[in-house]
Amino acid sequence: MPSEGPGKNDNEQEGRGSAPSNEYQACPQCGLPHPMSDTACGFCGTKLPNKITLAEKWRRIRETAKWRYKVRPERKRAGSLVKEIGSKSVTILVGATLALVGAWFLYSAVLTSSFSDFIFGALFLLYGAVSIYNTFKNKPD
Repeated sequence: MPSEGPGKNDNEQEGRGSAPSNEYQACPQCGLPHPMSDTACGFCGTKLPNKITLAEKWRRIRETAKWRYKVRPERKRAGSLVKEIGSKSVTILVGATLALVGAWFLYSAVLTSSFSDFIFGALFLLYGAVSIYNTFKNKPD
């Protein structure tokens, strides 16, 4: 773009100057972002309001907070907490049952010197212990 005035470079002409501004406005017609100094949309020609609406400011604050501070989603409802506790209780009960069955197979293997009982016992005991461990382990959000 050729500069229109003496002593102005392209950056100063477009309103950016030496210190770039992160303020922009979106075209109300097509949504194309423009610097605050623009008066008309370069794509569709609609006149730009040259001020940021309150809704736009709020949207920007929300987006910035979401990424900067990693805003967490809403808390779980009481019903989902009950379901989570119920499912953990069932998992603990099943894990304990598997561990007890595995212990019984191991005890039987020691008494009868049966290798197959030993393998079954070890697998049941291990699976039961791992399921209980994973229930209590803190999972990242």
